[in-house]
Amino acid sequence: MAAVAKPSGLTSQSSVTAVVLSWKPVKGAISYHVQVASSSSYDSPVLDVLTTNTHATPTAVVPFGKVYWRVAATRGSGWSKWSSASFNRSQRSGPILTEPADGADLDQPEHPPVLRWDPVPGARSYVVEIDGEERDWVDTETYTTETTSLVPTETQQPGTYWWRVRAYFDSAINSLPSTERSYTIGALPRVGLKATEPTMEDVVLQWDPVPGAVDYEVRVSTDNGFNVITDHQYVSGTRYSPPTTYDNASYWWQVRARDVFGQTEEWPVYPDRTGVFQRSWPEKPSLVTPATGSTPPNTDLTFQWTPVPHAAWYLLDVGTDPGFSSGATFKTCKSTQTTYTPGWSKQGLYDNRCMPTKAGTWYWRVRAMDSNTSAYTTVNGRFSEVGSFSWTPPTLTSASPGEVTGERLVLEGNGVGPCTASLGVSGGVCSGVTSTPMLDWDPAPGATSYIVYLAHDRNFTNMVDGFGDVGNPDTMFHTTNTRFMPPSFALPDTQAGEAYYWFIRPCGTGCGLTPEEASNAFQKKSAPVALVSPADNAVLADQATFDWTDYLATNKVTTDPATGEHPTQAARSYRIQVSQNSSFVVTRTDKVYEAIVDQTTFTAYKNSYPEGVLYWRVQAIDGTGNPLTWSPVRQFTKSSPTPVVTSPTDGAVVNGVQPFRWHPLTYAHYYDLEVYRNSDTTASAGNLALKVTNIRQAAYTASKPLQALGKDFVWRVRRTDYDGHAGAWGPWQRFRVTSGRPKLLQPGSTVSRTRAIFSWRAAPQAAYYRWELRRGSTVEQYATTAQTSYAPVRPLTKGKYSWRVISFDSQNHVLRATGWRKVTAK
Repeated sequence: MAAVAKPSGLTSQSSVTAVVLSWKPVKGAISYHVQVASSSSYDSPVLDVLTTNTHATPTAVVPFGKVYWRVAATRGSGWSKWSSASFNRSQRSGPILTEPADGADLDQPEHPPVLRWDPVPGARSYVVEIDGEERDWVDTETYTTETTSLVPTETQQPGTYWWRVRAYFDSAINSLPSTERSYTIGALPRVGLKATEPTMEDVVLQWDPVPGAVDYEVRVSTDNGFNVITDHQYVSGTRYSPPTTYDNASYWWQVRARDVFGQTEEWPVYPDRTGVFQRSWPEKPSLVTPATGSTPPNTDLTFQWTPVPHAAWYLLDVGTDPGFSSGATFKTCKSTQTTYTPGWSKQGLYDNRCMPTKAGTWYWRVRAMDSNTSAYTTVNGRFSEVGSFSWTPPTLTSASPGEVTGERLVLEGNGVGPCTASLGVSGGVCSGVTSTPMLDWDPAPGATSYIVYLAHDRNFTNMVDGFGDVGNPDTMFHTTNTRFMPPSFALPDTQAGEAYYWFIRPCGTGCGLTPEEASNAFQKKSAPVALVSPADNAVLADQATFDWTDYLATNKVTTDPATGEHPTQAARSYRIQVSQNSSFVVTRTDKVYEAIVDQTTFTAYKNSYPEGVLYWRVQAIDGTGNPLTWSPVRQFTKSSPTPVVTSPTDGAVVNGVQPFRWHPLTYAHYYDLEVYRNSDTTASAGNLALKVTNIRQAAYTASKPLQALGKDFVWRVRRTDYDGHAGAWGPWQRFRVTSGRPKLLQPGSTVSRTRAIFSWRAAPQAAYYRWELRRGSTVEQYATTAQTSYAPVRPLTKGKYSWRVISFDSQNHVLRATGWRKVTAK
């Protein structure tokens, strides 16, 4: 058999989306061998196929540059020589950028950098490069996505950025870069300070919220150059009340916002956006007794003064110099109450410091002290006016003492309705005493001093802390007075069923026998804090501010059930608790948030609260640090706003994968987003198409396409705040993803059985296609190709056929299918 001639008439047609090779039929040939490669050695051919057709179409992406191809013919045995040709294939242009406009200014956080471009037919992915203002395209931020939009995830500080995009048709074949565009990221809006009172006692600093701010940095200084920082905090909300009292001075303050990437602006320079206020504590005590110029009883000396709000304790000065000009002329005593009884002594403590020691005129004054935590961090109050009294030391004759009688209990030195209940008389107990009381009794004949017994039980086996050991009287309080109040500390409240038991043991030439049991008892139950706001069952959004009545003001309108007096107890500080359960018990799922503050208002600044029903209560803490009675519990519901979406909105039909966008919320740290197939608003796991957490901006672009053919989706978004508490999901938004379908071009109604070529117009989002040919309802031939033309490798038989093309995305999702077109093979 003579050798078959080699093919001739080699021609090529290279378009943007298709390469079609053809040659003249060789007489007697029954098939052809076609190879296409990027080198003349054909080491790694793009196409290597046997075909009966005299057209050939690569199904893979054909590289750019010079392309070599060759074809040989056969009659069934042996091959002809190769016929070779080549053609040049120009590199495709890059994508067309669409958003944002070149040079756009993007105000933050309302306009995050959403980068978009038109799809390039046949592209399987895109590489986005972002460069800084220098635009040298060195050390760029690079992102790869299979969709046509991108929101950068890396930190972008305020400034100008340049970007460009390349389309990739496979891992090694890409387009030219797109044109270059720039955009400018704006800084967060500056914080606007709200005006404060020029002079404040309770310091409250407030400012306007800044959308996009995760938290705020606050600094307070005693100089307008902020060289000495008094207070520096990161505050989660827009209100700050320092938990620890500032000293009395002038203060300057500034606030700046911090975004999700931890970025802040530079501090402003005074006087720009700088607040100023004077912290002042103007109240001072008024002296009550002894009255100025009076001569008090020399066995019953008591100092008493009016209370001062915010006082943790008081310092009493007693001396012989009205000017208190030298520490050698006066002594100082501490009291947590507004009454002080001198004349006491106790082993290991200074004694009789404020008891006059000689006859004559004595002077006294009082000032309040404020402290949130300890005696070493104090704020000095103002001195009272100076009072005076005449003093004559008592003349006492020591003898064998008689019994103490007239035991009674009062809150103040001038109490007119003392509680005289006695254990010896029907087991009487003074109940409901609202503050640390003063123990009072009548002088015992022959007594020159007294020993004070105070215990938790009737038989003195469990003495109150600070009151010594009943087995060693030297450790116990002794007093020459006939009144006694703990000199520098307050008593804790008693628990249910418990009481304080007391006894006064007289001493003269001796002290008699040790008492076996108490003569009197009292139960201490301080008044609860009066809550102001939020009201019970209130609904709050975002930030919760709690307010309550000053504890001294509450006590002034409280009537002590034991004595009929109004207690003068002020709070050193307050404990506020916010709980996820009404029992205020920490569990595996429930937290209890607690803070100790020095003012009657509180806005959490280091944490936020979870959404839902919450409970709160407040407890006063006295000058000794004793926790007092809890307030009644109130309930509130935190229901913060949900994001308002901007695209795709409910019912939208979108072409390809569009960015998800919404309006930013204040206090947002990040957002969570979910997309479900089949309009599934029950959020079943089987229909979950996309779940993304920790989105730092008010937009998100998927890096992979969603399935599109006839599928309805729903999506929703929610905010998570700076403390990790997720808000409620926003309403469901329904949308459908669609895609342009391929358009069949040729053949028309007839096609050659041995020179068949099928062509179609590219679909925008298609990465590749499936060509199908059927006779009747049976598909006889099919092929998958990245091109928009296909030449069958097997001959067609005479008769009627139908053909169509289906487009697919890079994730092998069906996009769109054409209709079937009839064609007759001849």
